[in-house]
Amino acid sequence: MFDRFRKYTLLYVEDHESTRENYTLFFNSLFHTVYTASDGREALELYTRYRPDIAILDIMMPLIDGLELSKIIRKDDDRVPLIILTAYLDTDKLLLATELDLTKYLTKPVDYKKLLESLDLAADRLERDEKRDAKMILYDGCVWDIKYEKLFQESQEIVLTKNEKRLCSYLISRIGQTCSVEDILDDFWHAEDPLDMSENALRGLLKRLKKKVSCLCVENIYGIGYRINGQKEGE
Repeated sequence: MFDRFRKYTLLYVEDHESTRENYTLFFNSLFHTVYTASDGREALELYTRYRPDIAILDIMMPLIDGLELSKIIRKDDDRVPLIILTAYLDTDKLLLATELDLTKYLTKPVDYKKLLESLDLAADRLERDEKRDAKMILYDGCVWDIKYEKLFQESQEIVLTKNEKRLCSYLISRIGQTCSVEDILDDFWHAEDPLDMSENALRGLLKRLKKKVSCLCVENIYGIGYRINGQKEGE
């Protein structure tokens, strides 16, 4: 369980010295690197410089409090998991916290079990983002960027039409699987901007796509459907 945190970095902010030292020992046993700060301004400097993967912020901090710091961070990064610690429950602050997409809002003294559960939630979020941001290596320097739905060959972007992009996204998301013509057409029909495409139109689209993207190896499995082979980056 604890091994999942080893690759991540943590920013921990607490103005009470003995509390900060005790928790820092604990966090150092979990994370690759732990950055500690005693006030909000120092924390902001550390965040800006090191871009930690997770941030744990005390709500009552000198110079910049935890919620204000969270607002500043959120303007720059809407994905980093934020955990807020507070000595008391304040309804107004709790309502504000809900607008900041916090991973957790914990009251002090913090139960270690609840803290670990919150860190697990943060790691879940990071892992989902990593999966979403992954790139797929296809053939001959052909790479598909999952997050932005862009195709590159030898680091040069290949400009795709909306339908070409939709088809690439569908086939590559099912890489190694044979997709039936019916399933592909169904995906076009049920998209946000549906398109009633015929089987002949799909064949024409595939032909144009293969001609435009020489490195995109689309296999026609006779009588079954189409398949793209490749691997995730790093595999």
